[in-house]
Amino acid sequence: MVGHALALLNWNGLLAKFHPARAEHRERFPNVTIAKLARALESEDENVMKDFDPVDQAIRDCFDGFLGHLERFNRLIETRRLRHEEIFHHLCEWIELIGRNDGTHQPPGSQVIDKLWKYIDAKGYRHTQQLFEKFGYTIKPR
Repeated sequence: MVGHALALLNWNGLLAKFHPARAEHRERFPNVTIAKLARALESEDENVMKDFDPVDQAIRDCFDGFLGHLERFNRLIETRRLRHEEIFHHLCEWIELIGRNDGTHQPPGSQVIDKLWKYIDAKGYRHTQQLFEKFGYTIKPR
């Protein structure tokens, strides 16, 4: 699922295999557009949870897994088992894509990155925010 989160950040119109047991192709591989991705990342305080469909929840699950991994990287750095310089070359594409929200990159665009920053903050992914700070990025809602 972590791979889905990374792919969703890189492509518009991804056919993601979220429901492999479903019979119909369109149910197994729903088309996730930028708008769908942004909607799925809306935080609970935006009062949309009641309208989430199974694909929205699958998208959120993917990002929860991805962000959980980033949380662990930060903890490893804090306990001095890793140095942030040692992992940067593995994460630099994602750190820059998520951290550099200046409207110059497509996809996913500022709309999705803004929602992701709010999602990270609302869900309490503080170690993820701290990890990005180690690389010079502040990822807090505007």
